Amino acid sequence: MDLVLIFLGMTAVTYLTRSLFTVMVARVRTGPFTESVLSTIPLATLTALITPGLLNPGGDGVVILTNPFLLAGVYILVFSFLTRNLLLSVLTGIGLFMLLSQFLPL
Repeated sequence: MDLVLIFLGMTAVTYLTRSLFTVMVARVRTGPFTESVLSTIPLATLTALITPGLLNPGGDGVVILTNPFLLAGVYILVFSFLTRNLLLSVLTGIGLFMLLSQFLPL
């Protein structure tokens, strides 16, 4: 029961902090430069989350160019740039990763 109360409390806190921030920011007008900077934050955050896993999946600080994570990630990047089809890129990238992970060490 305590766990349920903690979960509900954290849900309420998360919802309130996000919704209050959204309501406050909706009334603020910013310039074009600020808008362009703010629009890059999701991309920068996603890059910061994904890059360490691609370059160093073992967490030991050694970058190996033949690791399947990196090879599949580069493939998805190039394939999605060429085809502009994100779903096909991710699906074929997952297939490539599964194939590479059978033959290359992780």
